[in-house]
Amino acid sequence: MPSAHFSLSDCPQFEDWAFFREEALRGRAIQALERVVHEKNAAGDYAAAAVLAGRLVAFDYRPAERSEIFIADYAGGQPRLLPTNPGANNVVPSWSRDGQWVYFASSRGNEAIQVWKAHYPDGRAIRLTKNGGVYPIESADGFLYYSKTLDSDEIWKISLDGGPESLVLKAPGLSCFCNWALAPAGIYVITERLEQPRTISFYDFESKKVTEVLRLEKYAINPAVSPDGKSLIYVQMDQNDHTIMLLNHFH
Repeated sequence: MPSAHFSLSDCPQFEDWAFFREEALRGRAIQALERVVHEKNAAGDYAAAAVLAGRLVAFDYRPAERSEIFIADYAGGQPRLLPTNPGANNVVPSWSRDGQWVYFASSRGNEAIQVWKAHYPDGRAIRLTKNGGVYPIESADGFLYYSKTLDSDEIWKISLDGGPESLVLKAPGLSCFCNWALAPAGIYVITERLEQPRTISFYDFESKKVTEVLRLEKYAINPAVSPDGKSLIYVQMDQNDHTIMLLNHFH
């Protein structure tokens, strides 16, 4: 959200005050938005809560020894810690469709990484999987899809409230836990197998068949489906250059 900015070039103290004042006001705006989302959820107006929550982004960040989940407004401002699973590494968050929950993966020490959900905005956390899980994404049909492990080629699903965990797709060549994207009718996957071309394929939920969509010439990762379902975006590595530098007279 653009804002007017008044400046005094010969008064650095004013510039410092203005910066911190702006950040404080942004923080208050985020808190106000959080309260409105909470009130809409409490009143059962989940559609309005989801629209408002859509202004907020959840991400993981490692400020110290462990990763934590933070919430920030798209317009900017100071991110706020969402207390989830203290003492653990909490990563790859995603929003529920109604804006009431943040799904994430969490691991503590040598324990297997598991899928959790945290109530928003208080952070009350509930563990969902028992047999491993990472990169949770909620579907329109009331399930949570996720990768089995950080390096697994399996995609599983579970009810939004937990329960039985079932295998959806085994995709050989799925080299990264985030190399798939959920669509209303199926799953797009990016695979790379030895002596075979890199491909984007589509797994159809109804037919349970996998169809090749596109062959890739370069390394690609992290696909995502647009909100209208008409486009697929992904990250592509166009350059992988290395430079050898010589430093003379370094003594």
